[in-house]
Amino acid sequence: MNSSSAIPSTPNPSPYFFEPLPKLDYIWEREHPKSILLSFNGKVKAILLNDIIRLEASSSYTLFFIKGLATPLLKSKPLKYYAQQLNSDQFIRVHKSHLVNQHFIQSYHLKNKRFLTLKNGHKISISRRKLAELKMNITIF
Repeated sequence: MNSSSAIPSTPNPSPYFFEPLPKLDYIWEREHPKSILLSFNGKVKAILLNDIIRLEASSSYTLFFIKGLATPLLKSKPLKYYAQQLNSDQFIRVHKSHLVNQHFIQSYHLKNKRFLTLKNGHKISISRRKLAELKMNITIF
């Protein structure tokens, strides 16, 4: 047997050898920011969570206030449903009728009348029962 035809002891890199892939969930989240599917104007659209300013309960309906839309979207599910679906690190329940995206909070006032001021100037009252939760979880961006 010829020594030049011997199999090398170290494998040659082949085009089929791949490095381990990073965690796929991480890649998906980085490439596709989190969103929620909502129907409006007869179409289903993906709304980025970062574009949702706040949600407000209206009986058993929910109003979505979205950046760039002049009027809120009315959806036929209660606020509780969306509160369970949305990221609790980003959205905070400050009142039984309000779920707010923390990215849009400009300031909060905890004296006498407790309320949040959003970056668009809108003020939302903070319930007495949600005050402790708010203090623990709020991070103003």
